[in-house]
Amino acid sequence: MRIALDDDERNFRATLRQYLDAQDLRAVVAEQSGLAESDIGPEGRRFVRRLGSDGWLGLAWPKELGGGGRSRVEQWLFVEELAYRRLPYPHATLMAIGPTIASIGTPAQRNEWLPSILRGEILCAIGYSEPGAGSDLAAISTRAESRDSAFVVNGHKVYTTGAHYATHVWLAVRTGESSSRHRGLSVLLVPMTTPGITVRPLYTQAHKRTNEVYFDDVTVDRSCLVGQINEGWSAMMMALNFERIQPCSKVVRDVQLIAQVKDALGANQDAEALLGECVVDAEIARLLTVRAALEQAEDRLVAGHASMAKVWMSDARQRIAGQALDALGAAAAYGKGDALAPLRGELESLYTDSPFMRFAAGTNEVQRDLIAQRLLGLPRGR
Repeated sequence: MRIALDDDERNFRATLRQYLDAQDLRAVVAEQSGLAESDIGPEGRRFVRRLGSDGWLGLAWPKELGGGGRSRVEQWLFVEELAYRRLPYPHATLMAIGPTIASIGTPAQRNEWLPSILRGEILCAIGYSEPGAGSDLAAISTRAESRDSAFVVNGHKVYTTGAHYATHVWLAVRTGESSSRHRGLSVLLVPMTTPGITVRPLYTQAHKRTNEVYFDDVTVDRSCLVGQINEGWSAMMMALNFERIQPCSKVVRDVQLIAQVKDALGANQDAEALLGECVVDAEIARLLTVRAALEQAEDRLVAGHASMAKVWMSDARQRIAGQALDALGAAAAYGKGDALAPLRGELESLYTDSPFMRFAAGTNEVQRDLIAQRLLGLPRGR
């Protein structure tokens, strides 16, 4: 399998870097440094709209849908470069929800939503998890009752990252009987301005904001139903598979932080070994991600390979953070804003935030089950 970039891909990356180098992005970077990696502030939203107006969003979308018609590898290079520079990108909206709408949405939905996504005007939060339905998404209880030409939604979602700035929520609801499990779910794309939606902050141990969202008699037009009613499980799995092919640039960026740890420790064998291990972790993450991107480009994405990339990247982030914290010692436990914190407190932030990546987009334990069943052919555990 090809794993090196070809000439066209290298030229594309050079053009992208020239474009970004020519922008004044100091305000965006300064804002993002104080936000969670998945958060987007006002400066970031303006930057995303600038990317849209300059034709950089939806690079791998087909040209007939308004996209760039470029390869999945070039799309991956684009997202990696943005993350490396600490620039925001609406990953779930562009890489998961948009392609799913393009695949199973109605012509009217594609005509209405996809151009707005490509202009950076629609930013989506994902409304899957509930207090009683996290890893087991088939246990979702938020309900959408069919009434005339609309649905009326009632329920409670948690860990809805980005809901406080999103324009829409990609919402999993139960439309079938409570015992129907997978067969009774549907997906709605709901504007966040719809009356009856309440967003409340929910902070992680890393002091990063996610949200809980309440739906109280929220009336949603039937035109917001994506795919067939009671067939939302396939739409959710399609979007999750797209989402799991996350750029490993976060791991690559972590290596930048580790290089600073090495500088702080000075020239010694332990520091060299630490940096070497982290570089290897990052390179493995890049190879797994580019393999999944190449498969996606050839319309033969193996679900287990997407899971492998996701598991390795999230485990590697936690491993890198732990090793670096041990290397710097007790002082590394000081957080951002503390004058005693080495490296501006970023290491402590990475360490406390890293467990989140192990269950975002599907817990690693579930992903390992998928790998065992779909790649190794092992039977489902009892």
